[in-house]
Amino acid sequence: MKIGIIGYGQMGSGAAYNLNKKHDLFIYDKYINDRHSMKSFCTVEEIYLNCQITFSFLPNDKILISAHENKSNGILNYLKKGDIHISCSTVSPETSKKLEKIYSEKKASFISAPIFARPDGMKNKQAIIPISGKYKIYQKIKPIIESFSTSHTFVGEEIGNANVIKLCGNFLICNAIQSISEALSTADEHGLERLTVMRFLSSSIFDCLIY
Repeated sequence: MKIGIIGYGQMGSGAAYNLNKKHDLFIYDKYINDRHSMKSFCTVEEIYLNCQITFSFLPNDKILISAHENKSNGILNYLKKGDIHISCSTVSPETSKKLEKIYSEKKASFISAPIFARPDGMKNKQAIIPISGKYKIYQKIKPIIESFSTSHTFVGEEIGNANVIKLCGNFLICNAIQSISEALSTADEHGLERLTVMRFLSSSIFDCLIY
């Protein structure tokens, strides 16, 4: 299958590494000037001429919106009926709702699939992904998502659901970091080595990726 990727940073390149094993990729990144340095690199227009399914891995709301609305090479210039866009960016539910409305008007589909993963985890197929949007579209892209994830969960047809879950997850991660810092300060006060404390906690009652 021919698949488009917009955004070839640490997350996009990790996904591409796995997708490239089974699919033909068409990749665009505005910061890679030498488009011939890799066979798969192309323009946004070429992605939409060749691919029905496109993933985006972009840093924030502003850049995701700009990638769509840019008058010279924005996605909306080339979007056609039946196209599917899977946004893997951490953005607000409002941004996803805005884009889903535009896609619906063009008889295309927009899916939210923000990613929980470190860059190395992305490359190693360890991504955890909440997904929201039309269920029939989710069913269609499910095998592709499995190419670079360890688990994914459909969280409803309300497009912003996955974005809310990602924001909640990020909030909990930030709180975990703060809690670890405070806990290790307590260890310091009592003369315990931080590494000893963390090795015990992260291999017993807090045996999970965050810790």
